[in-house]
Amino acid sequence: MRYKAFISYSHVDKRWAKWLHTCLETFHTPKGLIGKIGRWGETPARLQPVFRDREELVASAELGPDIQQALGDSEFLVVLCSPAAAGSEWVNEEIRYFRSVRGVDHVLAVIVAGEPGAAVGDGQPGCFPPALLEPEPGSNTPTEPIAADARRHGDGRRFAIMKIEAGLLGVGLNDLVQRESARRQRRLAIIAGASLCGAALMLVLALYANLQRIEATHQRTLAETESATAMAALDYLVRLFEIANPATEKPTTITALSILERGRKKIDVGLSDKPQIQGKLLTTIGRVYLNLGLMDEAEDALSQALSIPGAAPSDQVASALELAYAQSSRNQLDAARATLDAAEEKLRLWGPEGTDTLEDPFGLRGRLLEVRGALAYVEDDYIRAEQLDTAAKDAYGRSSGDHAEELGRLHTNLGLSLANRSEFEAARRELQAAIDIHRTYFGERHAKTAASLHNLAFTLFSEGENQAAAENISRALDIYESVLEKNHPALGDAYLMAGRIAHALGRLDEAFEYFRSAIEVFSAAFGPDYHKVGWARVYLSLVLADEGQFEAAFDALEHAEGIYELNYPGDDIWTGDLMVHRAIVLAKSGQGDRAQAMCGRGLGLIKGRMSSEDTYVQEMYRACAELELP
Repeated sequence: MRYKAFISYSHVDKRWAKWLHTCLETFHTPKGLIGKIGRWGETPARLQPVFRDREELVASAELGPDIQQALGDSEFLVVLCSPAAAGSEWVNEEIRYFRSVRGVDHVLAVIVAGEPGAAVGDGQPGCFPPALLEPEPGSNTPTEPIAADARRHGDGRRFAIMKIEAGLLGVGLNDLVQRESARRQRRLAIIAGASLCGAALMLVLALYANLQRIEATHQRTLAETESATAMAALDYLVRLFEIANPATEKPTTITALSILERGRKKIDVGLSDKPQIQGKLLTTIGRVYLNLGLMDEAEDALSQALSIPGAAPSDQVASALELAYAQSSRNQLDAARATLDAAEEKLRLWGPEGTDTLEDPFGLRGRLLEVRGALAYVEDDYIRAEQLDTAAKDAYGRSSGDHAEELGRLHTNLGLSLANRSEFEAARRELQAAIDIHRTYFGERHAKTAASLHNLAFTLFSEGENQAAAENISRALDIYESVLEKNHPALGDAYLMAGRIAHALGRLDEAFEYFRSAIEVFSAAFGPDYHKVGWARVYLSLVLADEGQFEAAFDALEHAEGIYELNYPGDDIWTGDLMVHRAIVLAKSGQGDRAQAMCGRGLGLIKGRMSSEDTYVQEMYRACAELELP
């Protein structure tokens, strides 16, 4: 074949066609796939040449011999789908001709605008050209194209192009994603092998460039002030770099955290007269602390950012949203709601219509809805959480930024909400989408990829697929333990999940160690009265009861009860949860009458506040129905 692919598009979508053409022409197949036998035979090293340019041809509703020749010499047809393409005679005729030569299997579609479910002429912006949907010869069934979706709220450009590349190569998408992830990891390893000082310098340059952009956007009419502010930022960043100077400190004692902590202290002194720089830096540092699981430090930095008079409006809103997220993570729900309400009021006053005041207002709106969704999830209002997460996806889709990371989080959140409502098939689809995004953008051995695997393990466990759940949580833990600090809260959550799975599989010693590890992590991160320390002690009591250690089991429950009293009202569902688990231990110890009464009281608290269709409620009913009574 003369061409690997022919790109069919409307000239309205010329910029998309140029993007696609560049991506395909510059693509290099991962070495591990070259030469392997795929769907189309031996996997090539490149995907070129690709035919795109037909601008010089005379406009006509009929295909000329040059176009027919190019189509006939192309192995694949890639169609850019949009309302303009759907109404283009050129695009439809190219599809019909190519299908007559190569068939439908060699036609790939990429959505760049419009809606896949809409048809041309029904009043909605459809995107599929009619020729793409026409039945194959001898059939009356319309063709249903499986398309990559390059829109922001779909696959995004990066993931969409990988789908097309996998289709052209004839390999599985996961194979390509994993190979690309491995290639990215090798690049990251090379970068990580450079000195810490070099990494600090790159951070300095990147942050300085970002500060210049912000100043240019928000203070373009204040040239002299802008120059002074940029110089102040540069001076601060240079001094931040000097903190890690091996000439003044042993290189083996320099850590990224020490640079962060000492650099944070210099913000107050060196930038006291530059509130916009202070606000931006403190917000950024607060996010870094959040990612490190250092909640006290994160709240301190974000609260300080909020208190700076004259900080940029965008940074004030962003600081409030991240502070609310930190508060919700620590079960400070009332404080989180108050912080979100204040942030929403600022958004109402300043955006999203006020685009001259706020940087990326729709992105900030998306984060607001996302954190509200997280609060709804914590409060077991899963339908409300789904609604908020869906609205967040729409807001991010309207944003001008690249929000692939946020979309990965939202796929995760939606999957967890669906799993808690026993919609397991839909939940697994959402969580697999999150895994694919995180592998593509961050690599296989990244905390975000581990979090996706962790959440898939939860869904499988909720389905009763315990062995599959164990395999996924094991992979997640392997990644977490290699990339996170030992007291990171995400690691505690994974230990908690691993313990529950191991207990369900009858691996009591293993479950015991996981729960003890969870208690240690949560206690170190949040203190001994953190609510998840109570959860871990409840699960630990079940393991001890199964081992016949009833005194130790009741002791664990007493500790948990004290923690619950500090974190939950007396009539909360978690009080009911504690009662049900105490009933299980009572039944195992031979106290059947007390167990039945305790279960009844616990279920009364739970069913009064949650839907009977909720996965958790069903689990509690089963637990009471299966009590080991004498």
